[in-house]
Amino acid sequence: MGQLIDGIRLDLSLIPGFFIRALAAPFMIGAAKYARGDWRSAIKNREEAQEAINRRTTSLLNHLAEHQDGTFYDDEGFAHLAAVAWNALYILWIQNTFFEIPPIFGHALDRTIKGHLEAKQGGK
Repeated sequence: MGQLIDGIRLDLSLIPGFFIRALAAPFMIGAAKYARGDWRSAIKNREEAQEAINRRTTSLLNHLAEHQDGTFYDDEGFAHLAAVAWNALYILWIQNTFFEIPPIFGHALDRTIKGHLEAKQGGK
């Protein structure tokens, strides 16, 4: 069903199809412009990784500002908020891959999810 993290299997079926499709669009645009999976090979070392984080952060903030200003789609018809999500996830991937910073799960998964699961099961 999903990857096992800290003894908990991530339930990927909880992710709505809308979210998957919204994130698929930027990957498809990138594959059409460059090459499939090119985003992974674009960074070779930590220095390039930090530069990419800076660029992705700038892009994320620009897309968010456009959305906040009431412009919901860019000139190509792509949703600004989808670009925000893609940039944020790309930054997480860079941090995890080049700086060994745990992604969104890590300790939060252990404390939060396990705690909620135990509470639902009556504190077992």
